[in-house]
Amino acid sequence: MMKENKRQELQVHIGEALDDMGRRFVDAWHRAERGELTKENAERHVGFDSFETFSRIMTPRRLELLRHVHRHGARSIVLSPSLSAGIIGACIKTSRR
Repeated sequence: MMKENKRQELQVHIGEALDDMGRRFVDAWHRAERGELTKENAERHVGFDSFETFSRIMTPRRLELLRHVHRHGARSIVLSPSLSAGIIGACIKTSRR
């Protein structure tokens, strides 16, 4: 039986206050306790303290890499340990099990 490949939405938060992040976490915790939030409908979030931090981390090359992963459904990204900071060298594994 082939496993269905469901894409999950990733919510990106920029400049979000810690209180808001905490409320979102507590809300998710309570929904999980009630059985409303499961592995199948789990939420994915990533946060940056400012747009400056986001733009420093999400360089054009990294965004290109993420677009490739998204389009091709890669399961993992293996980064080369020999590269200097801030440069991505990657081997995209797109084979499916």
